[in-house]
Amino acid sequence: MNVGESYSPANNWTSILRSRAGHPPYTYSYKAMGCPTTFTMNDKTGRLLEFLRSAGYAKASTWKSGIKFHVEVSTSEGALDDSQFFLASEILMKVRPVVVSNSVAL
Repeated sequence: MNVGESYSPANNWTSILRSRAGHPPYTYSYKAMGCPTTFTMNDKTGRLLEFLRSAGYAKASTWKSGIKFHVEVSTSEGALDDSQFFLASEILMKVRPVVVSNSVAL
């Protein structure tokens, strides 16, 4: 999926690791927002929402456009079908209120 001009590393790459790729360091207030996610996208054009709908993600059919998406990217060790990935406990705690409020099991 191509998000086009709506993506800007300076605005949407919200990882503290982005400076390793030559971008300015990402600064944030842990107290205000908790642990940052890898990418944060304000889907003003609706392209990401439409992508999720067209890919068959059923819950996306009830969402309105203009959603802010927080996308966490994790690495794994080994093949896709036989591998584990790791999430920091801070990330799990950040998504838990959303998951619980939508009655989705963790």
